[in-house]
Formats: sequence, C-alpha cells, structure tokens
Amino acid sequence: MRHAEALHTLNDAEARIARGLGQRIRMFRRLQQLTLAEVGGRLGLSGQMVHKYESGQSQLPASRLPRLAAALGVSTHLLLPGLAAGADARGSLSAQDFVRRIDTLLGHGAHASDEPVH
Repeated sequence: MRHAEALHTLNDAEARIARGLGQRIRMFRRLQQLTLAEVGGRLGLSGQMVHKYESGQSQLPASRLPRLAAALGVSTHLLLPGLAAGADARGSLSAQDFVRRIDTLLGHGAHASDEPVH
C-alpha cells in the first residue's frame, strides 16, 4: 500500500491537510480541463509530482501554493479554505500572514524566521 507508506511520516493533521488540498487541486484542475502535465508545466514540475500532490503522497511546499493557485485560476483561499479568516477586505493576505497561516494550519507554530517576507 504505497499511499499509506508515503503518509506514514506525516502526523494525522498533516495527512488530512495534504489529502484535502490534493482533492481540491484535482477538482480545480479538472474544472479547468487541464492535464497533470499542463499544470506541472506551469509550475516547472512534472505531471507525476502534481499527481503526488493530488493524491496526498507528497506535501505541497507552502511557497508553491500561490503559483499553483494561479496555474489553476483560483485564489489560495479556495485551495486552503482556512486561510480566508485572515484576509483583508479585498481577500488578500500579506506574504508574512500567508506563511504564518500555513505554518499554523500545518501545526508548525511560528515561522522559523519572523522577519517580514517581501
């Protein structure tokens, strides 16, 4: 069971987040009628890597989330709905708030560097 083996290094909360994110990636990719290779090409990744994100076999690095959202034609809060709580009136998060929210969602606490992200 390869899928379970890939998730064994993640704690339960991280595995749930990875699977939920993967389901939303797949849903939005299909809605846009994009192939794995097309999304991968937009990110500079292989289609196989996108498949691993979709299946929850690999965790998507937080730094790739904005680019992935753009590749799928959606906002980041649609990929990770918990981020919307800190959005400003336009629905935007500062880069620093964005990284902190993802760290919180993934259970990592404070970001390793509390210096502003530019």
